Amino acid sequence: MTVPMKIPPMYKDPFAFLLDLVAPYVFMLIYVPLIYRTTFRLVMEKEKRIRETMRIMGMADTPYWLSWFFYHSIISLIISISIMLVAGFTIFSFASLAVIWLLLFLYG
Repeated sequence: MTVPMKIPPMYKDPFAFLLDLVAPYVFMLIYVPLIYRTTFRLVMEKEKRIRETMRIMGMADTPYWLSWFFYHSIISLIISISIMLVAGFTIFSFASLAVIWLLLFLYG
């Protein structure tokens, strides 16, 4: 036997609806300048043959690629912290800041 219960009315939240549509594109576009700059610098190094010159001087491949990894990680760290501070206190006020930062850093 079932007993009917009163259900509170559901309201549409326009902010949540717009956030659902816009947020993925905004978060994706934030990282586009980083990818553009990294690609530009890699192509410039390829044109000037900087990597080959460093190899001739005795540098191994590992420090070269580690420098790119650290460069990209530091820039991604700065971007993810700034987004976390802006979005963590306004948009995602009920989520943990550490989870938001980890999500953004791993995406970067």
